[in-house]
Amino acid sequence: MIKQRLSVSFLAIAIAGLLGGCAAGQKYNYSAVVSDLSASGNKALVVATHDQRPYILSGEKNLNYVGTMRGGYGNPFNVETESGQPLADDMTQSISLSLSKKGFKPLSVVALPNDRVESIMEKLKAPQGDNLILLTLYEWISDFAGFGIFNAWLTYDVTLKVFDKQGGILTEKKIRGSDDLGKSLEPVGHSKKVVPEAFKKKIEELLNDPEVIKSLQQ
Repeated sequence: MIKQRLSVSFLAIAIAGLLGGCAAGQKYNYSAVVSDLSASGNKALVVATHDQRPYILSGEKNLNYVGTMRGGYGNPFNVETESGQPLADDMTQSISLSLSKKGFKPLSVVALPNDRVESIMEKLKAPQGDNLILLTLYEWISDFAGFGIFNAWLTYDVTLKVFDKQGGILTEKKIRGSDDLGKSLEPVGHSKKVVPEAFKKKIEELLNDPEVIKSLQQ
């Protein structure tokens, strides 16, 4: 009985160690995600993403931080973008890819976390596009935790605004929540699949809103 208990304990420790090793250094691919959009057209759309997550503004996390993967002991490891770029830049690239698939001519600009809104609007207006799109991240973080069976979550607080070429707001769409992304015995492969899929769905929810579609096509 004692030997059996020791074997179980050693097995649990070994599994925890392996999971810790797997959890370290993970990266998610955001930049290549192409969403299925309802709107189509040939207008020039200027796109930017403004990262306003509190741990980014404070400098606690790097600009390419996207979430946490936890080892067998619950110890957290940072997850970053696969591209190495800031998450905001990856999201802008993804949105631009999605818009180009529908005939639009997207123009990407970089918004830095410490940029004031007035500065970002000047950046958006500079290329003289037909419409301006600003995605603002107040929260965006995925978290995988558990032992044996891992559970995945995505917490988000995002606002999308569409402006005319002069910077006048046409429409605004907000989404906020914490979504269960499912359980898995293989957290690394599961996370690399479900996190980009969740991002795709959120972008579709924002850009396929009827008022957003109307703003992009008017």
